[in-house]
Amino acid sequence: MNEQAPGSIEPDQRQNTYILTDQGLVLEQEPSRPAAPAPEQRSWGSPLLWLSLVLAALAYYLDAGKWVKSVEASIDRRQRAVACGPYRAWAAQHPLSYDEVASDPSAWAGKPVLWEVSRGADGSYYFGQDAAKKISWTDPAACASAGPAAGGPAVRVLALVESSEGATPLLILLSTF
Repeated sequence: MNEQAPGSIEPDQRQNTYILTDQGLVLEQEPSRPAAPAPEQRSWGSPLLWLSLVLAALAYYLDAGKWVKSVEASIDRRQRAVACGPYRAWAAQHPLSYDEVASDPSAWAGKPVLWEVSRGADGSYYFGQDAAKKISWTDPAACASAGPAAGGPAVRVLALVESSEGATPLLILLSTF
């Protein structure tokens, strides 16, 4: 028994509504609804950004250890260059010759020098290519890894004068160029 109370309307049913116009009674139409907006196209960003991300991921998975080490080495070189800046500027403004330092190393202790240094086949270090002008280092292992190759061409180095071993200047390696 689905009896409805008089005047009640089922939710599915609509009552017709009429509007009085100059043409008579007209059935009111539902207002037209605007069309639903088209879904927005999703932007996936710059293709260059995606390419960079893919290449970074590829580099990471192929050889992440080498890549990280090279980035760390680059950052280390940059920091060392910034730290050595004042020493390099002073050495460029006040160039010291090998003869000045060798004659009185204690007078020049703590001063930076910019010299061309070469390494002989026997592992000894020389000022320029002159085997008569020997140089000693406070840390020979660091100089062997960062300095000139044995028997190779001269390398420009930034070093601090420490003292001397006899007539041979003793230097602290700061950087190579």
